[in-house]
Amino acid sequence: MPKKAPTKKTVHPGRLVPLLAIALILSLSIFAYFTWLKSESAKSGKTVEAPATIEVVAPVNLPKPSLTSRLSLEAALQARRSRRDFTSDALNLRQVGQMLWSAQGITADWGGRTAPSAKSAYPLTVYLAAYNVVDLASGIYKYLPGKLEAAHQIQLVKKGDLRQPLGEAIGQNAAANPPALLIIVGDMEIMAKAFDNVRHDNNVYLEAGHAAQNLYLEAESLKLGMVTIAGFDGAKVAKAAGIPESETVIYAIPFGVPKP
Repeated sequence: MPKKAPTKKTVHPGRLVPLLAIALILSLSIFAYFTWLKSESAKSGKTVEAPATIEVVAPVNLPKPSLTSRLSLEAALQARRSRRDFTSDALNLRQVGQMLWSAQGITADWGGRTAPSAKSAYPLTVYLAAYNVVDLASGIYKYLPGKLEAAHQIQLVKKGDLRQPLGEAIGQNAAANPPALLIIVGDMEIMAKAFDNVRHDNNVYLEAGHAAQNLYLEAESLKLGMVTIAGFDGAKVAKAAGIPESETVIYAIPFGVPKP
């Protein structure tokens, strides 16, 4: 028997109406959006652009911290001084990593750090402003303490040589041209949560002081100089460094090879 020709399916005219309506609405919406975009651009005098693609950069592994020193603790205490003038010598990752570790490095498998913290809240974060560090691009880096047996790292948060805007925000000569600078910040909410949401901001400031003294002693051990600076507008420093508003800037610490 001969095969029947396949029956052609036809779309009922009534079904086309909703489809055409949807297509028309989408077209009008797109047209309206671009008309609004053009209008906003004209009002502001600036071109309204889509957000730039965020470049994801892998963290930088730091050398394993050294647990031995050329100085005894007592000798480091005796030698400790604030030093504000630095040579043009570059720093290396070993020196930078050792300084960061002394401030907030991990020293126990449960997360204990080099500086004490009330209720082990650890509300401090340390940022590195790198200007002249061998094998490290200039920029602002966040210190990632990691775990006891894992590598500690730094993560780039803002690219570029920011010594001028940061130096102006800090407002002291020592911050104008060091090879590197540390910024210690505190998250007051982390500390409050450790005390059943009761504010204990003083604890955060005290802990920054503990970390700063560690840094002073480590600097002496490494034959480096540093100075703690706190007399600045923290909001301006945070803005220049790209630090979140939720974090309070407590110290800016320029460091490097001291001039004789």
